[in-house]
Amino acid sequence: MFYTNKNITDSYIASDFDKHNRLIQISSPKIVFIGGSNIAFGLHSELIKDSLHIEPVNMGISAGIGLKYMLKEVIPHLKTKDILVIIPEYEQFSPKLYCGEETLSELLMIKKEWKELVFQTDWVVFPSSLISRVITDIIYHFTNKATPERYSRIKFNEYGDYIGHWQFKHHLISAPPITSSFSPKVIEDIKGIILQLEHKGVKIYLMPPCYHANNYSLDSQRILSIQKELQKQGIPFLSNPERYVFNDSLFYDTQYHLTKEGGLIRTQRLIEDLKRK
Repeated sequence: MFYTNKNITDSYIASDFDKHNRLIQISSPKIVFIGGSNIAFGLHSELIKDSLHIEPVNMGISAGIGLKYMLKEVIPHLKTKDILVIIPEYEQFSPKLYCGEETLSELLMIKKEWKELVFQTDWVVFPSSLISRVITDIIYHFTNKATPERYSRIKFNEYGDYIGHWQFKHHLISAPPITSSFSPKVIEDIKGIILQLEHKGVKIYLMPPCYHANNYSLDSQRILSIQKELQKQGIPFLSNPERYVFNDSLFYDTQYHLTKEGGLIRTQRLIEDLKRK
């Protein structure tokens, strides 16, 4: 009970409760962003609101939740004239991450979605992941030695943007190249959902994520393959991925997490691209 109660109150992924509440409370038309932490850390939603004159909802938390579940969560709450902007991390085009990993299992447990938890979870991996998280939380609870930069639910603003890192300098750790292979079947699934939503009168835009320049040089061929498959299936990125490649100094702690300044630049480009449509 200690672990469950603490996560519902404090944890980063428990921010889904707040984001979901905003999703269902905001009247249409609204603009909803889904993706992983690249949008949690990399959007300035108030600027989007002021520039596009529409209420934004930033649903981004973690790529580990999986794009399949992200789409499933928002579909019932999208109506005619709403806008859905899909900005997945590149790894989400692989079957495993598209369907979600341990992070999704944690979220389902916190939300008490037991049936989906049973069928979704990799029961070989998840127990050890959960035990590790419990131990970390117990140590934090009794020592209170967490760093100020510890991710937390309370560090999201009202729109769903994570702002808990804005005061800190970047300390990006080099990330290895992408090793997961994308699947045309995943893209087919995404296309089917897009067509379903467009039939409801929802506007859909698929955008590339922000990405670190050094990592892009390592992963450009894999990213190009994803881009070509999206074009082949008739759901291309709205912009070229290179437009959202940024220098090291604009990233916080991963190749997808922008600093406050980086998020501002990225948001301005996103607004420009959306205004052209």
